[in-house]
Amino acid sequence: MQRSSFGGAFSANFSPLRIRNFRIYLSGQAVSLIGTWLQITAQGVVEFKLSGDSATALGVVRMLNMLLPLLFGPLVGA
Repeated sequence: MQRSSFGGAFSANFSPLRIRNFRIYLSGQAVSLIGTWLQITAQGVVEFKLSGDSATALGVVRMLNMLLPLLFGPLVGA
């Protein structure tokens, strides 16, 4: 029984990155995710400033943002 080296296991795990279309797709997903994080953070900062530094208002906005996924998530199977 032959033991694989770390380099071989590392290479095997990241073999999908050899495919150009997958690299493009993965890069696009990473950019989209970072954009979503930035939007969520900016929305929180704006809400916090507009509400006069009210943590309660920020919590209510966050709760309302998650209301639809909370209600419809189980229905769509997510």
